[in-house]
Amino acid sequence: MGKEYYYFASSLPSIYFDSEPPMSCDEYLKECERHIPVRDYHFMKTLFGAKVLDYAFLQKLIRETRGEIKSHNKAFQQGVLFNRSFRNEVAAFRAQRLGKDPNNYIRGDRHPSLKVLEVINQADKAPDLLEGEKILDKFRWEFFDELQCQHYFDIEYLTIYGLKLQILEKYKEVRSSKGEEIFDEFQKMDVSSIIK
Repeated sequence: MGKEYYYFASSLPSIYFDSEPPMSCDEYLKECERHIPVRDYHFMKTLFGAKVLDYAFLQKLIRETRGEIKSHNKAFQQGVLFNRSFRNEVAAFRAQRLGKDPNNYIRGDRHPSLKVLEVINQADKAPDLLEGEKILDKFRWEFFDELQCQHYFDIEYLTIYGLKLQILEKYKEVRSSKGEEIFDEFQKMDVSSIIK
């Protein structure tokens, strides 16, 4: 069992999906720097500096590790594998809907489940792109909730907390005036002309 951070973990404000983040990821990292050992802090800094939920980061990580995601942080490892599998299913769904071969768009193995396919179908039927994205992120959040139940006061708990903060921060940016402008512009685009 790894080191536990009772004071730091218990001092963090509760967070809920679709709420305002109580702090930015940068502020969270500053708190991590104050409360956890250097090795764990450097891991967190790398993790949140790279935006682990970002597709480009995942692809780079998977290439560098030849598909074998190994980390001393089991929550991170499980989160990356979940996110890759989930993204594969979203890509396969979208490719099939456009009449494309899904194998050209997935990375690694597919592990479809009925729950994942149900969530993707719900997102596809959402009234707009933002609502569809929220459905997908809510599913990610629920995965993190389940994972977090297995960890209390340890570095994995702190990692999951940070991953959830990233989701909240994403929607804070979307709700900003600049985010609304970009989203409105994207909604007006003819996406089918881009995808060939």
